[in-house]
Amino acid sequence: MTDQPAPARHGALFELLRQQVASDSAGRRLAVKRRTGDEAQQISRVLTGALRSWDQPAGAAPESAPKPRGDDEFFRAIRTG
Repeated sequence: MTDQPAPARHGALFELLRQQVASDSAGRRLAVKRRTGDEAQQISRVLTGALRSWDQPAGAAPESAPKPRGDDEFFRAIRTG
C-alpha cells in the first residue's frame, strides 16, 4: 500500500471503512431478526398458555352446570324480580 499514490491509498482506506460499516449494520440487522424470532416464539407460547387456561377441565362442566328447570320458574322469577 505504500507504493500507491496518496489519493489511491485514501480511496482504499475509505472503501475498507465502508465495507466495515456495511458489515456492522448487517450484523445488527441479523441480531434483531434473531431476537425477533425468539420473542415471537415466546409470545406464541404465552398466548397458547393463556388460551389453554380458558379451557374447562374434563368432567367439570356436568357437575357445575345448573339443573334444567321448567319455563314456569323462569317466568315466575321475571315477574317477581
